[in-house]
Amino acid sequence: MKEGNDANRKDVARNRIGGVLRRHESGEVMRNMSFSMTTEQIRGKSKTVTRRLGWKFLKVGDFVRPVVKGMGLKKGEKVQPIRGPLRVVDVRREPLFYALMEDGAAKLEGFPEMHPSDFVRMFCKHMRVESTDRITRIEFEYTD
Repeated sequence: MKEGNDANRKDVARNRIGGVLRRHESGEVMRNMSFSMTTEQIRGKSKTVTRRLGWKFLKVGDFVRPVVKGMGLKKGEKVQPIRGPLRVVDVRREPLFYALMEDGAAKLEGFPEMHPSDFVRMFCKHMRVESTDRITRIEFEYTD
């Protein structure tokens, strides 16, 4: 995007499909990432990993803005940020069942009391996928 003092360019950018993307103070464009099922874990900073079906474009060093809900907002509803930006520290594609072999996988996802097999089962049910499906594992750190 061309640099300029235009108010619309100062803190937002438009992506290819017209969605609004926020800019981090560093000038990097940030996408909203929904944490509707783990809002409290993000607020409490107990979650440092998330698994997603998409997000293949994400790279280490990218910033994302954690929000309660990003899609399916009713008319008049606004996106609700949960806290400051998250910085991506690791991102990789892998089969979901790899979480069974990752030490503390459920805890990193914000579910310390859950066994990894229960986490995988919950993810499969909620996202309607199989444990052999490839997902994007995103590890992040808090910037605030």
